[in-house]
Amino acid sequence: MGWAEEVVDGLDGVECLGCHFDEDGVPVAHGAVPESREFESLYLHAVAAFFGDKACRHVDKIGEIELVTFEVPGGYGEIHGIEVAKVMLYESLRTFTDIDSILLSRLSRFVSMELQKNSFFSQNKGVMFSYFLADLLDSPEINYPSVRERLHILGFDLKEDLYMMTISASSYRDANAKLEVIVRELNNILVGSLYAIYENTLVMLFSRSRENGLSAYELTALENYLKSNSLTAGMSNFFTDLKSARRFYLQAKKAAEVGLRLQDEGPIHYYSDTYFYHIMEICEQEEDLQYFIHPAMMKLLYHDQERNSELLKTMHCFLQTPGNPAKIAEQLHIHKNTLLYRMNKIKSLTGCTLEDGDEIMSLGLSYKLMRYLKMLPEVNV
Repeated sequence: MGWAEEVVDGLDGVECLGCHFDEDGVPVAHGAVPESREFESLYLHAVAAFFGDKACRHVDKIGEIELVTFEVPGGYGEIHGIEVAKVMLYESLRTFTDIDSILLSRLSRFVSMELQKNSFFSQNKGVMFSYFLADLLDSPEINYPSVRERLHILGFDLKEDLYMMTISASSYRDANAKLEVIVRELNNILVGSLYAIYENTLVMLFSRSRENGLSAYELTALENYLKSNSLTAGMSNFFTDLKSARRFYLQAKKAAEVGLRLQDEGPIHYYSDTYFYHIMEICEQEEDLQYFIHPAMMKLLYHDQERNSELLKTMHCFLQTPGNPAKIAEQLHIHKNTLLYRMNKIKSLTGCTLEDGDEIMSLGLSYKLMRYLKMLPEVNV
């Protein structure tokens, strides 16, 4: 309820006495109310803020107000047709009359004009963008064309391809920098991004043209900043429809989770690299995944365990760079002749030719299954 205290303090020049929640879970803030201020010969109090449906309702006793949910004829502070504030009235010493609606409307227009001249609005556009992003993630019935139009009016134009990036609370709470600094720096790197703290996760939505995508400079700067602040991020595939925002938010979140589970270096975990493990999570609810592993891979695993060999690791390097024996030998730190001996041994044990595309794909997927199930020695990961 800090926002309520600030509004009461800022408008009335008094100190909030306390705050609590009522029986329905509605936030309630108490504060001393000064003497009524004269406004065109009528004694009214006005409160303008980002209250949503919360506003001053009634005076319980002299000198005290409560902020609770209620319906009352209200005015809207708008800038370029965008609602950015509500102006609410509460009864004091008398009940509402017809003239109050007229006065409220005029006051709302006055507030709108003042906000347009105030640097606070331009400096805090990000707050309103955060509301939009949270609505995208939380409201299945949202009017998506309207959101695009509202963002356009506020100077935020979406390009063809949209991306979601997430940083979990556990990641940014342990970071070297404070959250507000993290957000500012990430916005400097991913220019034109929206952010929100949603479900204890820092979520960023940004767009790029399909032709260019994220530049090498942006990716390098992003990776360096995340590494230097011990942050781990998940990145979704690109998407084009705002209606899919939540699905791709979950993609980014899942990418980060899987990356941490597999202990990948990061600091950015891409869903395009981790989607297969997501599929395995889903399948694991129905079947024991071990039974899907290619028998050739199990033979290599047992052989390595019995003979203390590295055939499975050799197979993995081959699957990563098939047809490039020089690079495979370099990765394994062995001579090419040793690699040739190992490959012939693998073919003899498994009966695989290692020349068929479908066979290579099946062996590669089996290796991922074994990694997901933590069946591999640490050195093989």
